[in-house]
Amino acid sequence: MGRSVVAESPDGNNLVYVANERLYLRAMSSLEGRVIAGSEMAAGVINPVFSPDGQALIFYSTADRALKRLAISGGTAVTICPADIPFGMNWDEEGIVFGQNGKGIVRVSANGGTPVVVAAVGKGEVVGAPQMLPDRRAVLFSVKKTDEIWDQGQIVVQPLEGGERKTLIAGGANGRYVPTGHLVFALSGTLFAVPFDLARLAITGSSVPIVDGVARNQMEPGNTSGVAQFSFCSSGTLAYRPGPSVLDSGMNLALFNRNGGLQPLTLPQGHYSSPRVSADGRFAAFERTEGGHITVWVYELVGNRAAQQLTFGGNNRAPVCSADGQWIAFQSDREGDLAIFRQR
Repeated sequence: MGRSVVAESPDGNNLVYVANERLYLRAMSSLEGRVIAGSEMAAGVINPVFSPDGQALIFYSTADRALKRLAISGGTAVTICPADIPFGMNWDEEGIVFGQNGKGIVRVSANGGTPVVVAAVGKGEVVGAPQMLPDRRAVLFSVKKTDEIWDQGQIVVQPLEGGERKTLIAGGANGRYVPTGHLVFALSGTLFAVPFDLARLAITGSSVPIVDGVARNQMEPGNTSGVAQFSFCSSGTLAYRPGPSVLDSGMNLALFNRNGGLQPLTLPQGHYSSPRVSADGRFAAFERTEGGHITVWVYELVGNRAAQQLTFGGNNRAPVCSADGQWIAFQSDREGDLAIFRQR
């Protein structure tokens, strides 16, 4: 599904974003952001979401495997509940909804508790990007088959008082209802808007492109994540992270020298991410995603040796080199649950 890294406060006065594995807050009236004290203590911060009053945030800590709550002024992050990595989150006056792989869309109180399923997942389905609609009688979310890409997915609405879910958009993901009376969604790197009747839970017009070039993570060439990096405030103002409008090619890695010179690494075409260079500059470790499977590779920066695959079991992410360059630590689900491993 991918993880959101930017959120706009409901009043549009603040923006929060993820950088350097911590949360930064930037007032729209300021030119610079500041670290939110306390977020640096929760390693692997993703999916920040503002509270309805804009004074607090929830986020997911991959290290603690839990949803956390933190005031925007900083402090101690409080655990709301244990959870798997969320497939999107949303917070309103009634609580927090988020996607959970294998379960569906769940809801939990912002004060903590046990999450309750509000929209179950079907066999062979992946769901995410939930939003409780303003009248709180239905939840909006994205869904796709496990063997489909997200641009083949659907944006659906599920009544909470019973009844079957309803498909609103076929071909797109990350749907968001905005106060202008529209549904905004992503297809490739473009945002579209379509008129939406909240009372009837129905599309009432044709979709039109509104922003071309919004960042989306690529799982592999031609396959985007289900999350587009954009956020709306209650007045309808949009904040987004720029990116390519068409996402159909691979990503390569390159070295920059201090003079700005660029030296691409000699790698086959593919999707590479999370590069880390050893302290002595001998090698780089990185992720490669292929066929939905994520592995860690090592590339020696001196010599002509081809890149070597380091991991083989499970999905392996976020490599980090030890200070002496003898070990590489990474996150893996090779033994079932997510854990941290190290290899030479």
